[in-house]
Order: sequence, then C-alpha cells, then structure tokens
Amino acid sequence: PQTAAPARLVYMSPAASGGRLDLEAQVLKDFNQSRPKGDVVVDVAAGPGGWGGLREKFIVSAAGGQPVAIVQNGWGGWMDLAEGGSIVELTPYFKRDRIDPRIFLSEAINEYSDGAKIWALPTSLSVDAIAYNIDLFDKAGLKPPPIDPNDKTWTMEKFLEYARLLTKLPDQVGFGGSIAGDNSGGMTEGTHFGQGPWDDAKKQSQFNTEGMRKGLQYWLDLLVKHHVQPMSDEAAALRGGMSGNLFLTGKVGMQVFYSQTDRLPFRWGLATLPYSGPPGSKNISGRIFAHALHMGQVKEKEAVWEVFKWLTKPENGGRFVITAGHATSPIIKGGSDIAQKAHLDRTGVDARAYVQVAQHAKIAGWGMEKYANWPKVDQELRTPYTDFRAGKMSVGEYTERAARIVNEQLLPKTR
Repeated sequence: PQTAAPARLVYMSPAASGGRLDLEAQVLKDFNQSRPKGDVVVDVAAGPGGWGGLREKFIVSAAGGQPVAIVQNGWGGWMDLAEGGSIVELTPYFKRDRIDPRIFLSEAINEYSDGAKIWALPTSLSVDAIAYNIDLFDKAGLKPPPIDPNDKTWTMEKFLEYARLLTKLPDQVGFGGSIAGDNSGGMTEGTHFGQGPWDDAKKQSQFNTEGMRKGLQYWLDLLVKHHVQPMSDEAAALRGGMSGNLFLTGKVGMQVFYSQTDRLPFRWGLATLPYSGPPGSKNISGRIFAHALHMGQVKEKEAVWEVFKWLTKPENGGRFVITAGHATSPIIKGGSDIAQKAHLDRTGVDARAYVQVAQHAKIAGWGMEKYANWPKVDQELRTPYTDFRAGKMSVGEYTERAARIVNEQLLPKTR
C-alpha cells in the first residue's frame, strides 16, 4: 500500500538567524524524529528578526491564504487574532485528549485565555528577579537577600536600606534602575505594595489606587529623594562606554534581571523581589510574561496539535525554554529542570528565584496586554509617565491620567 505523504508544517521563528533559530531547529528536529512513521514534519523558517515583524508577517500570511502553522507569541496582544480568525482555539483539543491545562502555571494559561477559551500553548516564561553583586554585598557586610518570596523579612524598607549601604557614588550604586522586564507606564511598580494596574474581571483600570500611587512614588524616590539609583550622567560614567544592562559593569549592588547572560567577572546571585503589601498578603511583586505557540488556520490542525502535545512533556517543553534564553517553564512539574541546569552551566548562578517568583507574580499588565488596543494605550502612557518621573506631574495627577487613558482606550466602546 502507498504510504500517505507526511503533514508538513512551518514553524516561523522570531529569529532571522543565529543561536535561537538553531536551538529551535534542533528541538523540532527531535520532534520529527519522535514520529516513527514520519507522519508529521516541522520545518523551521527564519523570521523577520523581531516580534512586531513576526506578528505582522503571520497576519499577512493568513490574510493571503497561506497561513503559517505555528508561530511563537512574544509580542503580547492576541485577542484581535482570535476575533479575526487567524488563530485556532485550543480548548477542544485539551478536552478531547484529556490534557489538564493545570499542568501549566495558571497565570501562563490566563495570559492566553478569554474566559474558558484557551488560544495558545505556553512554552517559556520571562520572570523578574533581583540580581545582586555578591562581592559588593560582602564588602558591605550584608546578608544575601532570600530566594523564597514568602520570606517576610525582604521588604521594600529593607531593599532601600541595602541600596543605601551599597551606594558609594560616583564609583558604585545600590540600585541600577531597571524596575521590571515590562513596566509600561509604571504598571508593575504597585505590585510591590500589593496592587496591580488592571482588574480584568471588572474591565477597569487600577492605576488610581493607593497601592499604585505608593509604588510609583517609592521607585521615583529611589532616584530623586534617596539617590541610590544613578542619574543619567552618573550611569554613563559608571558604564565607561560599556553597553547593555548596568549591572554587568560590576558597580551595581542590585538590579532587576529577567534573562540569561554569560559568565560575569564578579560573583553574583539571584533573589526574590522585595514586598511590602497589606499584612498577610501574598508577595506578588514584579511580573511574568509567557511566550506561547499559536496554531494557525491550516488544514493540518491535528498535526499541529501533535507538536503541541509533545511540548507538554517536561523533557520536551523544558528544552524549548532554552531557545528563548529563559530559565523557567510554565510546566509546573519538572518543566524548569532542564532550563535551570542550562542557566547554572552557562552563568554559574542558581536561578531558582525565577521559578519561585513565577509561582507568585501576575502576568505583565494583569491582562491588559492581550487586547488589540494595548499598543495604543502603551504609547499614550509614555509621555505622562515620563513627565511624572521628571517631576513635572504629581503621582496623583499621573495616576488619574493613566486610569483615564486605560479606561477610555483599552477596550472598544459598545453602544
């Protein structure tokens, strides 16, 4: 009997070339080889080299009648893709094959859900944690900050105390200035005091709340009032011509970190984020962002689902995490093991703090980023937020303005 031709699928990478593309190709080659009958073959296609371009290319391909089978979402918003019909809802596949979505962190699933409908398969997590310079801590006689977010001693007050003791300008600074991996309009700053920027159930901004005001003022005070963060000219002097994250200079005591790096010429570690929320509340400082795979509107949907099912296994999905440069998987049980070891091998640093924070923090924007209008809102928040940080606007004025922008522009108006 004649053997049926294999279902050939295209995975469009965000990378145009280089290490990421090679790593993705290797993982998906192993998927191809896992099919004994060769019935499903995934080809990796180079992308445009950026998330915005990848999103656009995916949409244009679908509109032109040549949809891409699999695309990785690292840009955020997707609800317009679901409404426009260019991606496939995955809920029926989960239910039919009895794959419990609870194998993933709930926040990772929530990021790509609309009510009970799931629209993507989470693959890796960008997570905020505190990188700290062990050499500088030892010189200052400071105890390393904890890894466990449940440690109640690691407060915003303690963070400020440490930052003061580590600041010796112009040669050294306590805090490098990065507040979060995604902090549009200061939306992550209130999380350290128990408050996020958005209530997705009520579809209402939470910018104009006491927790957000407290957070925004705290992070501004680090720069202006306490001066434990360098001004722009001081940061330039500390860099000495070096580019990239200021922490890499070895002259910064603490910095928010959310990605891998190579080995550094000084000792450093990763800790959880400080928290001073309401008494008894859970540490929700920072944010996570889940990268995920969308299924395009191709004829070979069942074949695409076979790829997705393969990636729900920790030994497979855990490897895909490394392609994104992350150290944390959305798969709860065993998913992060491979990426954690890779981080330790590459940097010499234990990355358990990322996994711990991921179990506590909410998704970036607390649900705002999935909406089609988010890029517009993001743009509208930039000028007033810059004015607030420059002292041209009070925290009360800014939060009122930010709440109005979000409430008026994020969701389409219905008559």
